[in-house]
Amino acid sequence: MKRVITILCMLAGLLSTYAKAQTPDEWINQKATQKKYLLEQIAALQVQIGYIQKGYKIAKDGLDFISKAAKGEFDLHNAFFISLKNVNPLVRKYPQVAGITGLQAAMLKSQATFKKQLDESGNLTAEETTYVNQVFERIQKDCDQVLDELKTVTTSNKLEMKDDERIARINALYKRMQQNYLTTESFGNVAIRLAISRRNEKKAIENSRILNGLKK
Repeated sequence: MKRVITILCMLAGLLSTYAKAQTPDEWINQKATQKKYLLEQIAALQVQIGYIQKGYKIAKDGLDFISKAAKGEFDLHNAFFISLKNVNPLVRKYPQVAGITGLQAAMLKSQATFKKQLDESGNLTAEETTYVNQVFERIQKDCDQVLDELKTVTTSNKLEMKDDERIARINALYKRMQQNYLTTESFGNVAIRLAISRRNEKKAIENSRILNGLKK
C-alpha cells in the first residue's frame, strides 16, 4: 500500500513539474513526440499501480486463507486433545479395572487373616511382629498409589491419553496390584510357617521335659 502512495506521489510530481516548466503557449505548441512520451509515462505508471493493487489483493486473500486454515487446524487439534481427555466408557468397563480393586480387597483380607493368626499364636517376637506389620503397611501404601493412578486414568479431564494408552496403563497397574497380592500371600505364609515352627519347637521342648521328668 505504501508503494501505491509513493507511485501516486511520483505521478503528481511528474505532472506538476511538467506543467510548471511550460507556459500555456508552449503546452499548446509542444511537439507531438513530447506529448506522446508524457502519455506513455502516465500509462506506464497507471499499469504499475494496477499491478501493485492486484498484488496487494492477492496477498491479503492469501493471508486470510492462511488465517482461516490455521484456525481450522487449531480447531481440529483442540477437538483431538479434548477427546484424549475424555475417557471412553469401554475403558472404564475394561475387566482389569475391576480386577485391580478385587485384588486389593483380597490382599487386605489376607493381611487381616495373617495378622490374626500370628497374634493368636504368640510365637513371634515383638521385633518380628513389628517387621511383619511394616511390610504389610508398605504393601498397602503401594496399593493405595495404584488405586489413585487407576482413578486418574479412568477419569475424564485428568490425562491426555489415547484409549490404547489408557488400556496399557491399566494393564501395568493390574500387574502391580497382582504382585502386591502375591507378595502378601508369600510373605504372610512365611511368617505363619515361622510361627508354626516356633510352636512345634516349644511343644518338642515341653514333651522332652515331661519325658525326662523335668520341671519348667
